[in-house]
Amino acid sequence: RKYTYLELDYVSTVASIASIAINNAVLYEKMYREARIDSLTDTYNYRFFAEQVEVEFEKNKNDCLALLYVDIDDFRLFNQLYGTLEGDHVLCTVAKIMKQCIGDSGTVYRYSGKIFAALLPHYDGQRTEKLAQAIRSKLQSYNEQPERRSMKPLSISCGICISPYTASSAKELIENADLAVFNAKSHGKDRINQFLG
Repeated sequence: RKYTYLELDYVSTVASIASIAINNAVLYEKMYREARIDSLTDTYNYRFFAEQVEVEFEKNKNDCLALLYVDIDDFRLFNQLYGTLEGDHVLCTVAKIMKQCIGDSGTVYRYSGKIFAALLPHYDGQRTEKLAQAIRSKLQSYNEQPERRSMKPLSISCGICISPYTASSAKELIENADLAVFNAKSHGKDRINQFLG
């Protein structure tokens, strides 16, 4: 039978409400992503890192949790030499290399302008150092590409802290990893330093 005017009006109202609900869900998803994702590198941002480090620390209280910092050496000079567009390209490259090396084993965050962090559940010191070496090795291969040979080579300084061995809280994990990367930078850069207490 034919629909009555009231039935068509009802269907139209339901469709409008459904449309608004779908639009709201899409908008919420977009805002949720923007609040947690760094738009340049497509890694998680510092805000999300600050939330997740507490969560991961609690989840891994009876196991190892590694925090790896990757700090791009002389990045300000690199930007001055080649411009911010090339600097942005480098940031994206380092983020991509880290994500390739880490895969599903952990999560990569853009911690600050030129520093990336990775939270690695179930990683001990030796395994984390091997991972950092793999990241450095891939970056070295990137430096050797023909179009990059005339440019300043890129290097990274890495700092590592492992809970529960050298951190009894999420705050200590952050502070000790920060100290480890600071020591790597102050002892010549382009090196990996693990906080040992």
